[in-house]
Parts: sequence; structure tokens; C-alpha cells
Amino acid sequence: MLDIIKKIFTPPALRINAKMMGEVVLLLSVSLAVMFYFSRKALKEEVIGDTKQTLEYTQQHIDNILLNVEQSAGNVYWEMIAHLDQPERMEYYCSKMLECNENVVGCAIAFRPYYYKEHELFMTYVHWKGGKKEKGEVAAQKRYGTESYVHQAWYTEPMETGQVCWTDPSEDKENDGSIISLCLPIYGKSSQGLPGNGMHNPHVVGVMAVDLPLSLLSEVMLNAKPSPNSYCILLGQNGSYIVHPNPQTLASKTVFAQAEYSNNPDIRRALEAMLTGKDGIDSFKKDGKKWFIFYKPFQRSYTPGRSMEDLNWSLGIIYPKADSYGALDHLFYFVLAVAFVSLLVFYMLVRYVTRRQLNPLRILTRSAKRMTSGYYDEIVPESKRNDEIGLLQNDFRQMQQSLAARVNELNSMTATLQERSKVLRKAYSKAHEADRMKTHFLHDMTNQMTIPSDIIDKSVTTLCNDYQHISEEDMNREVSTIKQQSDKIIELLDQMLDAAEDKAGKEATHE
Repeated sequence: MLDIIKKIFTPPALRINAKMMGEVVLLLSVSLAVMFYFSRKALKEEVIGDTKQTLEYTQQHIDNILLNVEQSAGNVYWEMIAHLDQPERMEYYCSKMLECNENVVGCAIAFRPYYYKEHELFMTYVHWKGGKKEKGEVAAQKRYGTESYVHQAWYTEPMETGQVCWTDPSEDKENDGSIISLCLPIYGKSSQGLPGNGMHNPHVVGVMAVDLPLSLLSEVMLNAKPSPNSYCILLGQNGSYIVHPNPQTLASKTVFAQAEYSNNPDIRRALEAMLTGKDGIDSFKKDGKKWFIFYKPFQRSYTPGRSMEDLNWSLGIIYPKADSYGALDHLFYFVLAVAFVSLLVFYMLVRYVTRRQLNPLRILTRSAKRMTSGYYDEIVPESKRNDEIGLLQNDFRQMQQSLAARVNELNSMTATLQERSKVLRKAYSKAHEADRMKTHFLHDMTNQMTIPSDIIDKSVTTLCNDYQHISEEDMNREVSTIKQQSDKIIELLDQMLDAAEDKAGKEATHE
């Protein structure tokens, strides 16, 4: 039953079309899969290469800014060291620091308590009003913020370690913004080494701090965009933000203080790997979208005489998948749509060509069905095609014509045989009737001969048995009886002979 249903609903042309379409779809699917696999692989390599290049460029740009500040600070520092016994000149060096480097927004020089005997605490702080050189004039003051400088990190850390360092981001207490500070420990005149060169002098007498605005680094980071929706971040030690494009995010003390990051295990894993100084790529999901984070430790380039302590900074680019693979996904859907339309057009074309090519077969099939039903005179048109199907149609046409001629011949012979059969049946019927009449005639004649024969037999028997006792008259009477009965028999025999001669004459006449 299932085979019958398949034959009804899946004609040969449809099955051929379906088979061809299946093969084409399989080939197209494999081709698209291979193409998109290698396209995605090449795109991934390109994205990774571009992003790493962007990270490297951003690192170099930021490092150049830091190096520029370090070199400017170093130049002022050595000139200041020669005049430590002149506290009134400290304001001059702070102002000179601002003049030497346009990126610096403030400079502070602070000494340990009673370094100058007449001053319990001595500090000079010079900064640009408004935080930028073009927006304000230089302002000098003796304090920084409301808290004593001896309790502030930019002072306490280099005083304790005796090393040059960059501080974590802090709020600029005199201007609206955030800063990081280059802090150089000030050694007394008895020092035999350079700040940060590994020859520590236990007698650190003060600190020189040079303020760099984070807005400058943010500008560099904002320009580091390998894609429209990507952004760059710079993290300090323990996950503190140094640069982030979102000011509200910068307000968080550390990256782990944000619930959206701390509650997402994928993001937390990537950030932890980033903060351990690793170089790599991780992915995570945020707001239902997939993101990539490319990260590497911030490494400063080597320059002779430069303090090369590890800043423990990490640089990263957060990259939405849609930016890199979105165009490819759109292309994939576009190619699928084009492929679907192309397959539909191809199917219609194949269906048209198949129907056109198989039309002679349909004609042959229809003719064969009619021939099986007895219509041997079905006309098969002659084909003008020179391919196998055309040759088959013409050969079938010749076969049909030969078969029709043979069938007509057989029909003619059958009609003749039927006619002769009728004549034979009629002759047979007449012969049978003649035989019946002859038999009846013979039977009748035989019955008529029986009585004379019996009389003759009786008379003969009487003569034979009683010839000695009977009289001559009786004997003559018996003889006369025998003669009479014999004549009757002869007469009956003559009638039979005459009837036979008449029948033979009639048969001869018919022949």
C-alpha cells in the first residue's frame, strides 16, 4: 500500500527532481559550510591580529606619555637636588615642571617633618587652574586637599620604599577630574645613587609628585577602537580602574565592586586572568550578547636610565562579537536567502527541462498503456531529436507500426478462419443430418426386410424339414411364398440402391 501511495504522489519526474535537488543542496551546504568555516577562521585571525596591534599601539602611546613625563620630571628633579637647602626655590621647580611638559597638570614637592628646622611640614604644590593649561593660570599653595600630605598615598609610598612609582588613580582635589601621579623620592645630598636605580638610600627626605590627568589617557584609550562598539580599559593593581570610557564605572573602586562583573563567572574568570599578568583572549556573555576581551600586561619599553619597576597594570580591549562576526552573520543570512531563491529558480528550471526531456517518455508510456489495452493502432509521433530518447521514440514508433501491421494481418487471417469455420460447421451439420437420415433409412429398410426374411426362413425351414411329408401343392405354395418374399426384399434393395445413387449424384453436383 505504501508503495502504491509513493507511486501516486511521487511521479518519476518529481523523484528525479527531488534527487537532483537533494544532491545540489548537499553540495551547496558542504560548500557553504567550508566557505564560512574558513571565512570565520580568517576573520577571527584578522580580528585577533588587529586587536593585538591596537593593544600594542595603545600601550606604546600611553608608555610614550609616561616616559615623556618621567624624563621631564627627571630633568627638573636633578636641578632641584642641587638646591635642596633653598626651600624658597621649590615653587620655582614645581612651576618649571608644568612649563616643561604640557601634559602635566600639577606638581608637588613635600619634605618629611622638620627637614627644614623652621618648618614642621613643608610642601609646595603648583597646578593649572581648571586642570588644563589653556583654561587657567598657575596656582601655588602649601597644601593639597584637606588632609595632611604625610597621610596621603603619593607621599607615604615612596617615603617607605624609596622607589619611583606611579600611583593608582585618585581624585584631583583641586580640579574636577582624576589623576595618576609619578612620585620620585628625594634623597639628601649624601645620597650616592639615583632614584629607583636599585641603590637605595635609607635617608629619603621628601617626595616630588607629578600629576598626569587621566583624561589624557582616556583620550588615547577612546581612540583605540578596532570596532565601533569596542572599548579599551586599563586596570591597576587589584583591579582598580585607571581608564574606562564610562565615568560611572570609574567611580567604582575596583572592577570586582561591580555587581554585573562579580556575579558573572565568565567575566570574573577573564578579569582574574587579566590581573595575573597573562596575555590572552576570553569570552563572556553580557545582556544576552557575546563579548570578547583581549588583554595583556602593560609593559614599559626599556630606556637607559629609566626606572623599570613593574606597574602591575593590565591593558584590555572589550570587543562585542557582533562587531566582528555581525557582518559575516548578515552575509551568511544573505547568502542563505540568495541560495534559497537560487535553489527555487534552479528547481523550476530543472523541472521545466526534466519535463521537456521526459515528454517523449510520457508519450511512450501512454502509448504502451493503450497498446496493453488493445489499441495497437495508437499513433506515436516521430521525434526530431538525435539523442537516446529521440532514438528510443522513433524505434518505438517503428515497433508500433510493425506490430499494428502484424495485428491487422492476424485479424484478417482470423476473420478468414472464422468464415471457413462457419462453412465447415454448416457442412458438418449437413453431413451429420445426412448420416442421420441414412441411418434412419437403413433402419427402416432393415425393418421392412425383416418380415419377408422371416417368412422365407420359415418356408425354407418347412421345406427342409418336411419335404418328404408335404404335398406338392404345399411345396409349390411354400416356394411361391419364398419367391414373393424374395421379390419384396429385392425391391427394397433396389430402393436402397436408388437412394444411394441419388445421394452420390447430389454430392457430386455440390462438389
